[in-house]
Amino acid sequence: MIIASAVAAYVYSEYVPRVLVDDSLTLKESHQWQFDLYVLGNRNVNITVRTVQYLVFVTFWYQQNQAATTYLFDKQVTNTTQGGFNVSVQQSGTLVDDSLTLKESHQWQFDLYVLGNRNVNITVRTVQYLVFVTFWHQQNQAATTYLFDKQVTNTTQGGFNVSVQQGGTYYLSVQKTEQYGENVTTLVHVEVIS
Repeated sequence: MIIASAVAAYVYSEYVPRVLVDDSLTLKESHQWQFDLYVLGNRNVNITVRTVQYLVFVTFWYQQNQAATTYLFDKQVTNTTQGGFNVSVQQSGTLVDDSLTLKESHQWQFDLYVLGNRNVNITVRTVQYLVFVTFWHQQNQAATTYLFDKQVTNTTQGGFNVSVQQGGTYYLSVQKTEQYGENVTTLVHVEVIS
């Protein structure tokens, strides 16, 4: 004997409201929906689940990588109740987390999606020698906006919190000083979180 239940799932999100899932199906065992969310600070996700005949269990989780799973809720919905769940999703993403031996300079590039403004936290550590850290936005070939150009020594850690107000491609450069010669290197660690 096969027992099936009709399930309707409806998911939409804040910011630019759009429907991520709008599906009705006959459920024999289970069904999984997958969607990508771009999160700035936090984002509300509204999930509505209705079942016609039998009890169903609704689980909502976030998979950052293979090792880290964050369960946001695990609830049951009956045929006499409608499951409406408003979930605030909070995520800060690591854009750069890199350690390298720097002989001259290295450049990182990443895209930022910006609504209003967005904070970018940049941390640079150098073990041996002074380095120069430059962060800029390239809108097109003619328009370059430099957000900062600072130096970091081996006795100080450079922590920079930058408010970005325009989406697009951003660049971060770390350059070793030539004061100690061209053949010496320094170990640097760079982390960018937004």
